[in-house]
Amino acid sequence: MRPNVLKSDNILMKINSVPEMKVETKDNGFGGEVILTVVIVNFNSVEFILESLRAIERLTVSKWKMVICDNGSSHDDFVRLRNGVSRYQNVTLLARTQTEFGSYGHGEALNVLARHIDTRYGAILDADCLPLMFGWDSFLISKLDGEVKIAGTPVAHNTPGDSKRDRSFPLMFLCLFDAEAVRIDDIDFRPRSITAGEDTGWRMRETIEKQGYKGFCLVGQNTRTYRQGPLAATICDEYYTDASCERLICAHFGRGSNPRSGKYKTGAVSHADDKGKWLDACASIIDREIEVAIRSGRLALDYNACPSCGSEESDKEFIAPDWLFNTPGFWNVVKCRTCGLRRTNPHPKMEAIGEYYPDNYGPYQVSAAGGSSGGGIRARLREQTLRQHFGYFRERFPASLLWRLITKPFVRMFRVNLLPILSEDFQHRKLLEIGCSHGERLAYLKHLGWEVQGVEFSELAAEKARARGIDCKIARIEDCDFQDATYDAVIMSMVLEHLADPVATLTRVAEWLRPGGTLLLSVPNFDGVEARLFGQYAYTLQVPTHLTHFDPRTLTALLVKTGFSDVRILSQGFHRDLKAGLQTYLLDHPHSPGRHLLHAPQIFFRLAGILFGRLGISSRISVSAIRSVRNETS
Repeated sequence: MRPNVLKSDNILMKINSVPEMKVETKDNGFGGEVILTVVIVNFNSVEFILESLRAIERLTVSKWKMVICDNGSSHDDFVRLRNGVSRYQNVTLLARTQTEFGSYGHGEALNVLARHIDTRYGAILDADCLPLMFGWDSFLISKLDGEVKIAGTPVAHNTPGDSKRDRSFPLMFLCLFDAEAVRIDDIDFRPRSITAGEDTGWRMRETIEKQGYKGFCLVGQNTRTYRQGPLAATICDEYYTDASCERLICAHFGRGSNPRSGKYKTGAVSHADDKGKWLDACASIIDREIEVAIRSGRLALDYNACPSCGSEESDKEFIAPDWLFNTPGFWNVVKCRTCGLRRTNPHPKMEAIGEYYPDNYGPYQVSAAGGSSGGGIRARLREQTLRQHFGYFRERFPASLLWRLITKPFVRMFRVNLLPILSEDFQHRKLLEIGCSHGERLAYLKHLGWEVQGVEFSELAAEKARARGIDCKIARIEDCDFQDATYDAVIMSMVLEHLADPVATLTRVAEWLRPGGTLLLSVPNFDGVEARLFGQYAYTLQVPTHLTHFDPRTLTALLVKTGFSDVRILSQGFHRDLKAGLQTYLLDHPHSPGRHLLHAPQIFFRLAGILFGRLGISSRISVSAIRSVRNETS
């Protein structure tokens, strides 16, 4: 009799309409009692392991920890794995060298890992097996009782009516067990005889049944025979469901993980293509599970539509971790199919976003110069530039052709940041800076005669601004309520990308500006050369704190939409992002030919930054826009 298979027409609907299950805990923080230890062996499988870690982090409802044993992988594979797990306090990475290979070596590593399972439950996860259901752990835990002490994946069906292989006890693709009842230290995970049909962990059944316990098996199918469901496009995969075959619990790439497998020798499909298809399919299922869990309130993240056009249709560009501060998590960067605006989705809840801004966050720090209005050569050059080109400090410095020629190259510095408000007509006007940090810019503008006010999210940075004599409000911009038509200029330097709803913010800023007032802002440029070269490694990406990722076209459309006109964009000649992006890329690719560029003289990166700025493709852009006299949003 042909076994049940996944229904392909509405499989995702059925997978993700599972009612909320009874679980031991929904809090997946690091505090409290950890009840589940997940163990994995890695051998040159870093792509699988990192996706497993993402799945465990987002889909597991029990408090968990993970122990990974690297079994002698290549240097590059191990380096990528180490970088990926280093941001997790609850993940331990062990390293060993195999004395045996294949299933024997795998079994040796599991014998090591078994000694690290010291929680109520343990789970063994094959490197190329991924949990695909939110609450997979509580589902398997719910199958354990007085007799059943282990639940998980059996041998999958190879052909219709295949009954030669016993499927009454789980194998270790994914199995969860009661570690207080099962004496896992008594199990030798090495096979006694591969020629006799044994594989890694074959003696687990023998040991557990001797202890008087039984196992529970999911329903397993094989895509080499059954072409149904979201994984049908892969040649080599086993997928596992509940008894109804309507809830997809996990999937196993199986023998497809071996690039020397016979099925790849025909040339019909390559191992890399098949693995890529499988990982992409599983990632899409995991993303959908995360979305449903967020929308149902079971996962403490936010899932947003496009802030510009409201569309929920998007394409994932890549998954990136927090390379800047190494906080836990992997974050999707998606591109709206309607307007092209990119965003981080899902992202942390705004009330929790402060956890991703450490006290040593760069903009919170006072510069080494200690302020902009002090002495020194830089201050003299700045003041002479303002005098000779913008009419400031007439009482202090005379007009001078020599100084005008000397300071002409420095005019661009003001063009990037402040040129639209430096004319004499703007002197003694009122200005607001949103995200003023420690107030260095406001202190200098105050020195120039402006009446200034600041808003800052960080209490630490705001106190530094107040120490400079700046009127600084400690608040999120979403919570501010200034009087309409109050300011002649508003500055938002590297702020807009941090906001979940830039449309609402820009609309309010337009209301706070007087008609004809000027908005100055700067943002990273996602169409710049750094983002194009380095993708998820780009220094300016900075997920999850950067929630929206702009380029000149999408930013201009957003400004026009929110009541601004005369939008002018200038590409900054910023060079440090290039080197920082390269350094981050080399963390995962230490043998890349690009490593030689790190030894290039600093002038190389400076000249490259200037060139890309002149070409309009640098990593950051500055924008000025005028509040329309008739401030009507479309």
